[in-house]
Order: sequence, then C-alpha cells, then structure tokens
Amino acid sequence: MAEGKPGLTEETPLAPGHRVYAVWAGNGRWYPGVVENVSADGDQVTVSWDDQGTDHKTMKTTLVQHYTLFAGEEAPWTKARIDAAVEVKAMDGKGRCLFTRDRKSPGGLIFVEKPICAALPSKHPQLWQAITAINEQHPLDLGPGWHFAAAVSIL
Repeated sequence: MAEGKPGLTEETPLAPGHRVYAVWAGNGRWYPGVVENVSADGDQVTVSWDDQGTDHKTMKTTLVQHYTLFAGEEAPWTKARIDAAVEVKAMDGKGRCLFTRDRKSPGGLIFVEKPICAALPSKHPQLWQAITAINEQHPLDLGPGWHFAAAVSIL
C-alpha cells in the first residue's frame, strides 16, 4: 500500500455497507462514502457520498478503495497532547504561526484533531454553484473545494 493513500486489500471484495474512498469524476480526487451497490459482474460500484452529493456516484471498482486510516493517522488527540506537541508564536511580518516542539520529517504527522465544520455542497448549493462557475472561468489554484470550505467556515 502506498503511504498516505487509502488501502485496499484485493482479497476483500467490495460490498454494500463498506466504508470506502472513491474517485469523484467531477475533479478526480478521493472522497469518503459508503458502497450502495456492486454490479453483478463486480466491475461497477455505486457509492453514497458522505457529503450527500448525488452526482458521479457510479464508477469502476478500480476507482474505489476500502476506508482505512492513512499512514500515521490515528484517533483525535486530546488538547493536552496537542499542546505538548506544538506552540503558537507571533512572527514579525507573518502573524501567529504554529511551531512543533520537536523536529518532524517533511510530510510527517504534527497532530490529529476532529473536524470542527463540514463544508457540504448539498447544504449550500447556490454558493457551490457560484464558486464552481468562477473556477470554470478562471481556474482557482487550490480548486473550488478549498474556496467553498473557506466561505462556509465564515457563514
């Protein structure tokens, strides 16, 4: 299994109810969901997306992987454990910055916390449509999902 990617054991066939990551055809990125249906020949899977999205739900099984924790991922840390691992310092010209208290390898785990908000296009469809329209006219460096999440976080 490639580090940082969801893992799939080939000997475990996909079945309805399995938690999975699947490639959403809208942007080619991995998203979480639950298997709704697997075709009789096993070549196609229909996924119910966690964000309740209703498009691009059916795909080839090669684009679906069982949900597992990413390499190095674990359950959310307590506040005390996070405070022991990092600190916030003011930096001239940058503002408040987060620093680790010990050396980390590039791409290494800093800490794990639960999400504080969910940016679901199905909850704010007009905003999602507006941001995706902007992205079609002038492609956004981070893609529409990032900008949508930022906008939802201040609603």
